[in-house]
Amino acid sequence: MFKKIIIYGHKLHSHTHSYIHQAFYNAFKHKGYETHWIDENDDISNFDFSNSLFLTEGQVLKNIPERDDCKYLFHFVDSKDRESLNIKDENIINFYFYENKVKDYEKINDFSYFDQENGNLYFPWAATLFPHQIDICRERTFNPNQTNVNFIGSVWDVNESYINDFKKSCEDSNKKFVWRRLLNEKEYYLHTINSYVTVDFRGKVHLDIGYLPCRIFKSLGIGVPPGTNSKFVKEAFGEHVFYTPDSYDILEGTAEFWRNKSTEAVRSGMNFIRDKHTYLNRIDDIFRVINES
Repeated sequence: MFKKIIIYGHKLHSHTHSYIHQAFYNAFKHKGYETHWIDENDDISNFDFSNSLFLTEGQVLKNIPERDDCKYLFHFVDSKDRESLNIKDENIINFYFYENKVKDYEKINDFSYFDQENGNLYFPWAATLFPHQIDICRERTFNPNQTNVNFIGSVWDVNESYINDFKKSCEDSNKKFVWRRLLNEKEYYLHTINSYVTVDFRGKVHLDIGYLPCRIFKSLGIGVPPGTNSKFVKEAFGEHVFYTPDSYDILEGTAEFWRNKSTEAVRSGMNFIRDKHTYLNRIDDIFRVINES
């Protein structure tokens, strides 16, 4: 359908969203598409963009090619910025992260919904591994002697109070809280499997709207049952995740949850991700919407 896929902006490690772009870049290439990752600093004067599909995010629109023969996937591009571009509305699909309210729209797949009237596609992020890679990962078993608790992600005002409670519980359990961010895929994998537990904290806004974080998908995909403070994450992932709203209790609660998981139960969570929640699945949802639009 498209001659090329263009991932535009947020080159790797330049921004937290660069890891989303990397995941899409790898997945499109895995599907056999000629895929390019460029930004405003690249020399594109002799590049043939005809019949391309662009994927980008609202902070990195500067100098994006504006063409009538291309489709554009815009993540959180506001109406003012859209209007400033010479791109036809019918060539744009806005995509946003999943939240509970989107269940009023057409269901495309698990957690994927399409608001056809406004051209808005909603889905969560996903595991970055491909199905065959998940298959060769082994189920991880709980290690009570692990001393580090590795938290990989952003710490900011919306989740800081939750994390401070969690850090206190780590200290009281003689565990070392280690904050890491901007990691490559190998580092992410190693720090996740070598952590006492893996947990995710949502701030109030995400707790209210039902945001589903990529950390849960990634952790389950590599065989590590995670903990969450979001009841909506628990509803979505069911038996595969531990839930408590108490930030202090989540450490030992997740540890006990993981300790009691059989290898078969861990593999069940991995298969849940393998079959439904990789970036290959998200691309399938995108193309379904494009073909129906």
